[in-house]
Amino acid sequence: MGEPVDAMLLNPARLLRWNGRKTYLSALAAAGVPIVPTYFTPFADEAALAAAFADFGGDEIVVKPQVSAGSHDTFR
Repeated sequence: MGEPVDAMLLNPARLLRWNGRKTYLSALAAAGVPIVPTYFTPFADEAALAAAFADFGGDEIVVKPQVSAGSHDTFR
């Protein structure tokens, strides 16, 4: 793998850990912060996609992993 790299963090490590998984959005929503309508599921299988389409009532959704960087493995 290589040698560990020291990096300067501009945000506290605790915040980065909390924010590293998209499920932090549910905590924000529970606190009353408006978020983009979001559906969390362990797997993006056919049933989960059908449920998301039904819940949102639209003809397009965005599917992304709960943990990713940028748009890696994001689909429309």
